[in-house]
Amino acid sequence: MNNLTVMDISRLQLEIERRFDVHIHIHDTCSGLDLSLDEPNAEVSAWIQDFMRKNGEPLFISDDGLTFVVG
Repeated sequence: MNNLTVMDISRLQLEIERRFDVHIHIHDTCSGLDLSLDEPNAEVSAWIQDFMRKNGEPLFISDDGLTFVVG
């Protein structure tokens, strides 16, 4: 995570819950930050990608669409 703060990620989580009624899980690890969904959601995925692009953060999305690795 280069540019994002814990507050940024908290805002991301709250905004996704408000807009999509979907809970994302935040996993803060030594190697970076991972987000995950309980089930794939194309709208949420696109929104996360756009958010990260606007913040200049590289993002890897797992093939199953459940895990998002930032950085």
